[in-house]
Amino acid sequence: MKRVRNLYIILSILLICVSVSGCKDSNFETIKNDNLKVPRPEVVKIGVFEPVTGAYSYAGNLELEGIKLANQLYPFVDDIKIELVVMDNQSDKLASARVVSDLIQNEGVSALIGSWSSTLSLSAGPIINDLKVPAVAPTSTNQDLTIGNDYYFRACFSDAYQGSTLAGYAYYDLGIRTIALVTERGNDYSNGLGRFFADRFVELNDSDHNVIIYRIEYDPNQILNEEEFDKIIISNPDAIFIPGGYSETAHWIKKAREYGYDGIFIGGDTWDNDVFVTYGGKSVEGAIFSSFYTSEIALTQESTVFLENYKNKYGKEPTAIAALGYDAYLMIKDAIQRSASSDPEELKNALKEISNLSGAAGLITMNELGEPERILIIKTVKDGAIRSITTIDN
Repeated sequence: MKRVRNLYIILSILLICVSVSGCKDSNFETIKNDNLKVPRPEVVKIGVFEPVTGAYSYAGNLELEGIKLANQLYPFVDDIKIELVVMDNQSDKLASARVVSDLIQNEGVSALIGSWSSTLSLSAGPIINDLKVPAVAPTSTNQDLTIGNDYYFRACFSDAYQGSTLAGYAYYDLGIRTIALVTERGNDYSNGLGRFFADRFVELNDSDHNVIIYRIEYDPNQILNEEEFDKIIISNPDAIFIPGGYSETAHWIKKAREYGYDGIFIGGDTWDNDVFVTYGGKSVEGAIFSSFYTSEIALTQESTVFLENYKNKYGKEPTAIAALGYDAYLMIKDAIQRSASSDPEELKNALKEISNLSGAAGLITMNELGEPERILIIKTVKDGAIRSITTIDN
């Protein structure tokens, strides 16, 4: 009888141990490093730093529209509320770094989204890296943004991919054999994209550097004089590659047309908005450029969700800039969901592991370099409107 009673006690203890270890309390998460359990967060704050005012405010507000729409549609991850804390970096490099520091140290955000303009994002990069809070840049394509910074991610493709792909399209599909390269002095985006395009274009032409028959840097605050335009026109390139801001490049193209250039203009993702077309008018007809997104093709189910809800909320067609703002939010939401955490380190690790995430601009999968694999869309201006030509897989 004593032996039976002892056996009963042992079995009872075992059942208690199994039930304690086997049950998962939904109010707790496990931290892998020390196996301690901490309460699941009720709220996760995402800091948003965008140029709401200043020179880049048009694009910054478009990006913000996409972010806010995503938060409106997906304000919770299970029982965790996602709260946006928005600050204006005023289109200024110093303000961008200052705002990011404020969001992390004073507002206690767990992750960040921002900013439109590679220059504004690059200026915030050291703060993000030093304070170890992950950030997702929706449309900052500059290659240097993520190099050496384990905490900065992007929702878009990089200039290395964009530049080389555009060069391939120009060479194979457009039959371009000579170009003039025009970049904006002091603009990280313009110079980075210009370099990658030029390197690939030269390579496609059997490393003949003479295929770039004219190079020039311009100051956006000072239009080129007649002599400079004459040099470009006399050199007679098949195309002019001019990556840069939408308003600055549209103004430059108008001047080039006035001075008699009738060839093809090729540019990057910044041209994919109505301001470029409005500023450029007839001068930008036939311009060729790359983009992240098109509303003409539903790339995923989320593309349809985004398109319908964006039109309902804002009463207009969405831009690629808004679509990538939307996708940047979805990336962080996905990281929160898989980590069930507000810890920046956990979120950083989860962002690295994103795979086949359905976004407005297509599926998102991070590669071994921590860059998203994205399709690239070639567009043109036709009859005063932006039209898609083709898509190119990464």
